[in-house]
Amino acid sequence: MQQPLKYAAVELNPDPGSGLSEHIFGSLVGGQVVGGLEIPDLQGYLVKLETGITSLPGLSQFPQSQWPPLIIHTTFDTMVISALIMRLFLFVFTGLWVLGRRPYDNRLMSFGIQFFAPFTLQIMELGWVTDELGRQPWIVYNVMTVSEAANYSS
Repeated sequence: MQQPLKYAAVELNPDPGSGLSEHIFGSLVGGQVVGGLEIPDLQGYLVKLETGITSLPGLSQFPQSQWPPLIIHTTFDTMVISALIMRLFLFVFTGLWVLGRRPYDNRLMSFGIQFFAPFTLQIMELGWVTDELGRQPWIVYNVMTVSEAANYSS
């Protein structure tokens, strides 16, 4: 894991551990995740399945002055949910096309195409916001902060 602090902030892990729950649209209040939807053990399972890593980082491992803005958890969740909705639409569209139902002649599918065309831009921008806010306060991770890189000359 290249940036454990960024990962902990995106996944909203207050404490390190294994088998952590996935929190969707929650927020961190007093060191605990509140609100949103919690799916027990999902985060730990997905990370272990993809990378083999069993111990996940938590925000409590790092000084709070180095934490990125925790809004990145919401931007990441919004990006993922939006992409899943778009994939569902594309799955239905492709299924209709394979069955020979001519989805491009259907008014609802035409509206969906017009809606999801700019929707892809929103998904891309949410990913960019998550990435850029997630690297704060660093310009170069653990090397140079944004304040050190700023030029204050007139």
